[in-house]
Amino acid sequence: NAAFEECTGLESVIIPDGVLTLEPHCFKGCESLTSLAIPESVTSIGDSFIIFCTAMTDLYVHHTTPLVIDNKTFDEELKQHITLHVPSGSKDAYSSSPYWKDFHKIVDDITPTGISTVMTDPGDAIIFDTNGHHIGCLQLGINIVKKKDGQVVKVFKK
Repeated sequence: NAAFEECTGLESVIIPDGVLTLEPHCFKGCESLTSLAIPESVTSIGDSFIIFCTAMTDLYVHHTTPLVIDNKTFDEELKQHITLHVPSGSKDAYSSSPYWKDFHKIVDDITPTGISTVMTDPGDAIIFDTNGHHIGCLQLGINIVKKKDGQVVKVFKK
């Protein structure tokens, strides 16, 4: 329980594939947390999983079919101002599912590869290979790019 509670320096989290359960209060009070990605391997999310995360802007849920949650899983205020990103083609399922439908902005922009756009020039971004090593420029294949605005994206170079 409460694995990252009150972790005020935490900004972005990608929960690794293979994690099955997200315990109650896991990210309670993480004031700097802006984005969180939940993999398809997760089968349950505890009460008050994300609450009092005032900087949160994006939640990525990689389940095509919405998980069963209750009204205490997410902070009501959170549902008003963040974007819920779900897999392509599953927006209707989330828009009609209990409690998920309460998110005011639901977009189905998660693709199976996690790559949604092609970038030809990363500009002033910081580039990493898939092992997390800093590299100077885009390499052939998949690259991890941290943009100037702090957003981290996967980029595929042909």
